[in-house]
Amino acid sequence: MDQMTIRQKLYAVFGVIIGIFACVSVYSGYNLYQINNGAMRIATEHMNSVLSLSQASSSLFVYRQCEYAMASAPTLSGQVYAAQEMRNQSASMDEVASASHKLSELSQTLQDEAAKFRI
Repeated sequence: MDQMTIRQKLYAVFGVIIGIFACVSVYSGYNLYQINNGAMRIATEHMNSVLSLSQASSSLFVYRQCEYAMASAPTLSGQVYAAQEMRNQSASMDEVASASHKLSELSQTLQDEAAKFRI
């Protein structure tokens, strides 16, 4: 090191800095690759459960409206109509239960994935 000129010392330090920059770039690229794979898996595997939960939520809203319509119907024919609508909507209540279960699984998976990226 003592026999090196100032130019050689500057080139050596510059080379070390370029090497560190290359290592950080490779490490960052690898982490971005992992994040992209996780995001693609979430979008392809878990997005369906979120969408089904949204559909189930709207079905539950309609079911609750039918319950209110049945309770507040002034005539018997109105109550019968509301009861038929409730019967039609009750078939979708199974979707509510399965979507809720899928969403809890998704939440656990996301927590596990987030734990992998914590430092």
